[in-house]
Amino acid sequence: TILRSIGKNNLKSSTMKLITSLWLLPLGANAFVPSVYNSLSFGVRSSTSMSAASADAVAEAMAATKKYGAQSPEAASAWDAVEEMDAADNSVAYSKVNIDTRDFKEKIDMLGKLLEENKANVENIKKLTSEVQAVKIQSTASVGATVDPTIMKSVLKEAREAEESFGKDSSQARVAWEAVEEVASSDMSGSLISSIEDECLVEALEACEALEELNRAVQVSSSVDRFSG
Repeated sequence: TILRSIGKNNLKSSTMKLITSLWLLPLGANAFVPSVYNSLSFGVRSSTSMSAASADAVAEAMAATKKYGAQSPEAASAWDAVEEMDAADNSVAYSKVNIDTRDFKEKIDMLGKLLEENKANVENIKKLTSEVQAVKIQSTASVGATVDPTIMKSVLKEAREAEESFGKDSSQARVAWEAVEEVASSDMSGSLISSIEDECLVEALEACEALEELNRAVQVSSSVDRFSG
């Protein structure tokens, strides 16, 4: 299990690095991340502080109304302040939405151009991966087992004889059966490596297909934005 995990992770890492390096080199990862998160964080802080100020202003206006009367100059001035705060809050929120939307569209356009530029590379990787996978399937079918059946029969015979002669729990029997396990595990290691490589090839194909799907989605999104103005 440990060998499988280590081998799979190493091969998977190499495969994915090859793919991502071909289409992510020109720009850093941050270039594709819309600043919506940061803007939202800023917007939350700004909205929270303005909401608190507005709440204080409402409380003051209520107190002035109660103390001086609803038609008093003090109450009217306090309620005017509340309206000004509400208008300012709405104006800031609207301008932030416009900035975030424009910045997001610019990032989407950059991503679309980069994906389109590397479309041929992705298609080549997908084609080569399919060809390698086809070759592996044919070679696996022709090679067969990696352990000589004669060796396996021999170590099995020796283990059974040691068990009959010295007992099941004897050191001789344990050593003989360990030899059997070693021979069997050598066959398993070949199968394991082949299995890991097959999985990595499948993941490479899936990654290419995911990139193609992303490219289609980005192109559609860009087209919709252009037509919508």
